[in-house]
Amino acid sequence: MEQLEDPRPDEVRRLSRVHVRARRDGREGWATIKGNQGTHYLSPTEVHRTVVTRVPLEKEVDSGKTLLRQLEEGEMFEVLEGPVTEQQEGALRVCGRALHGNSTAGWFTLGDSVRPWGTRHRCLRSAELRQVNSGDTEATVLRQLEVGELLEALELPVHDEQTGIMRLQVRAERDGIVGLAQMTDAQGTVILEPTVKELVIKE
Repeated sequence: MEQLEDPRPDEVRRLSRVHVRARRDGREGWATIKGNQGTHYLSPTEVHRTVVTRVPLEKEVDSGKTLLRQLEEGEMFEVLEGPVTEQQEGALRVCGRALHGNSTAGWFTLGDSVRPWGTRHRCLRSAELRQVNSGDTEATVLRQLEVGELLEALELPVHDEQTGIMRLQVRAERDGIVGLAQMTDAQGTVILEPTVKELVIKE
């Protein structure tokens, strides 16, 4: 039964009564908690709960596995075990700002579409290493970058709004030449890829 008011002591008859509603048929009335001889007729329960908002009843402790049915609002149930805290892996979210365009800042999810930035880059396809501060086609070509060649980024990449090309000032590890190389072409194809330098453990 559900308690509707605080218990009221009856000093004359030396007992306590409480206003309740029976869960079985919904009828209301007064019931004796403790009689004048010390007999207890009602006691509060710590193992029953009432559903406040419709919630799924599942077979396993991990949510989303096997649904038995929905517990409806106002329904009462008995707690057999728990509560148990469920640990779930959430998405990794980071706040970032675009380096080109209007420098919009916002949140996004880390995943396969995002790569970590590093100062060391590997050339994925043959490209021209041009003179610094000369991104046009007439700029002096210092030399041709080879596939697999390693480069050190000296500045953050710069995006050309007109051509859509991303360029990066680099130093070639092979000969130390400093120049400007394309990170991507106009179609968005990756030319330079950030890479993590391998660490060698010495015994």
